[in-house]
Amino acid sequence: FANNCASCHGTTGMGDGPAGNGLKPSPANFHLADKKMGSSPYQYFNTIRLGVPGTGMLPFAHLSDKEVWALAFYVKSLGYDVAESTEPPEYELKTIATLKDEEILSNLKGSETERNQALVKIRTYEAAKVGENHFLSIARTHLDKSFKHFNEKDYPQANSEALRSYLEGIEPIEPKIKANKEGLTEKIESKMGAYRSVLNEQSNVELVTQKYQDVLFTIGEIEEVTQKKEMSTQVAFSAAFAIFLREGFEAVLIIITLLGAIKAFGAKNASRWVHLGWISALGLGGLIWLGSGLLVSLSGASREILEGSLSLFAVAVLMYVGFWMHRQTEVGRWTNFIKKTVTDAVEQKSLVVLFSISFISVFREVIEVVLFLRAVWDDVGITGHSAVGFGVLSAFILIFGFSYCAVKFSQRIPVRQLFTVSSVIMVVLSVILTGKGIHSLQEAGIVDVKSILSFRSDLLGFYPSVQTISGQIVVIGFLLILWNWNKISILFHTEKS
Repeated sequence: FANNCASCHGTTGMGDGPAGNGLKPSPANFHLADKKMGSSPYQYFNTIRLGVPGTGMLPFAHLSDKEVWALAFYVKSLGYDVAESTEPPEYELKTIATLKDEEILSNLKGSETERNQALVKIRTYEAAKVGENHFLSIARTHLDKSFKHFNEKDYPQANSEALRSYLEGIEPIEPKIKANKEGLTEKIESKMGAYRSVLNEQSNVELVTQKYQDVLFTIGEIEEVTQKKEMSTQVAFSAAFAIFLREGFEAVLIIITLLGAIKAFGAKNASRWVHLGWISALGLGGLIWLGSGLLVSLSGASREILEGSLSLFAVAVLMYVGFWMHRQTEVGRWTNFIKKTVTDAVEQKSLVVLFSISFISVFREVIEVVLFLRAVWDDVGITGHSAVGFGVLSAFILIFGFSYCAVKFSQRIPVRQLFTVSSVIMVVLSVILTGKGIHSLQEAGIVDVKSILSFRSDLLGFYPSVQTISGQIVVIGFLLILWNWNKISILFHTEKS
């Protein structure tokens, strides 16, 4: 509203904006009783989207439907004091969007005062999530009240609401603001202080209006830099594909080795224990996925802390299991170990051992997949979820293709090259997740922020602070050591000899 409408309709929607002078007809005053009672958000949606031919009201084609609806509902709230209520209206959203105020009022029950209060709640209710957007909404609400009280010459109340705007709307998210842009916290403090200093009878309306708009603009700047930046669909697909392909393919190779060894012994009944093992591992992995989803449904600082911790834990698991164990065992040595274990188990009829090998072998891969997919899943939007799903499905199809080839042409499958390519992708993803994880902890105020440079990239997980960059450098260095561990070990033993 401030960016697109206030110049004509005024900062509070009273039709007194400087650009509206001389327009015929004059810009609408949304505070007038007949304008409020005889309109609906749906009518405003059409007016904003299509414009009004022959007037100064032009169509706003650059706004999305979501933005137009938000603007329409905001305009309908003008002229009403915001109700101090967190209870959602009983009416469905479709009804609230299409009915005029006079129609809603006629359908409400109770006394005239009760019906008017209910209408105010309906028109001013905002279902904001408890997060940075919620707090910025609080800041704007109290700021608007402050400006309204100033225009009514109620200066003490204007100062009180201005102070609440900062204390309840800005202060709770100061760590998040500081983590995203150096100096923005000091800027909003300065702008709000300047606004409060002019809320007295000696100040003219033009000066107060300017200070008020300065604060609104800065709040908009905060909203822009703190809004969640999502991983692109291409990166989400590649990450999901690489993770599932790498871990899934290795798990399948292990199962094939187990079943092959059992088949060689002619112990068909023993294969049931192998199948029970990997199915149980997948089932437990599904429960862990659902459990992790419930945890990250938290909001506010708790969500930031959990998301950051999950990302860093995923990186730790990658470095330990994904590289250390893979480099120590190698696929060939691992399968030879399994064959020997199966031989002992079948000969001794210890079939539970087969279940354990199958379960543990697959479950270690499942844990990696769950951790990384959850970290990626929580960093993308709805469209990104479909990209993750498609990446998993594509890898799933390839796994079975590779499995068939592994059985029929085992010597021709470039297993080592396949793991090398997927490992490179995992390295890149681990660096991205490290940056995002540390940044989330900075936003929650857990990790300090010392900004350097001006470039930042949410796509690459690169944030201009000493803490995030240092963390990524450490991870890169550690991964390089693990990647070349065999060479380092050989060199060390050679020098020792």
